[in-house]
Amino acid sequence: MDQELDLQAVEPENSSPPVIAGIYCFICLPIFLFCISVFEESPHSFWFDLFLSAPIQLMFAFVILHRSPWRREFSRAKRILLMALMSTCIYCINLCVLVAS
Repeated sequence: MDQELDLQAVEPENSSPPVIAGIYCFICLPIFLFCISVFEESPHSFWFDLFLSAPIQLMFAFVILHRSPWRREFSRAKRILLMALMSTCIYCINLCVLVAS
């Protein structure tokens, strides 16, 4: 219980873990797409690159949310499900922004 209070004391009030995860994934998505296109020799489509980078993006967003003190009041199963859903939403929003630009 003391550890939870310490984590909340260190966490600034104005920073939101979903926003931080979203910004991180938004910055890293073009970097991952560039790395995938450079290291792969066979020609393929843009959508195939997104398919390859999706697990990495989802994993990073999930880890950021999991390590944060976000929604600690929920049970473990409900919190994991919520983090998985939020990670998927973050990736889909970033993908829409990237495709629209």
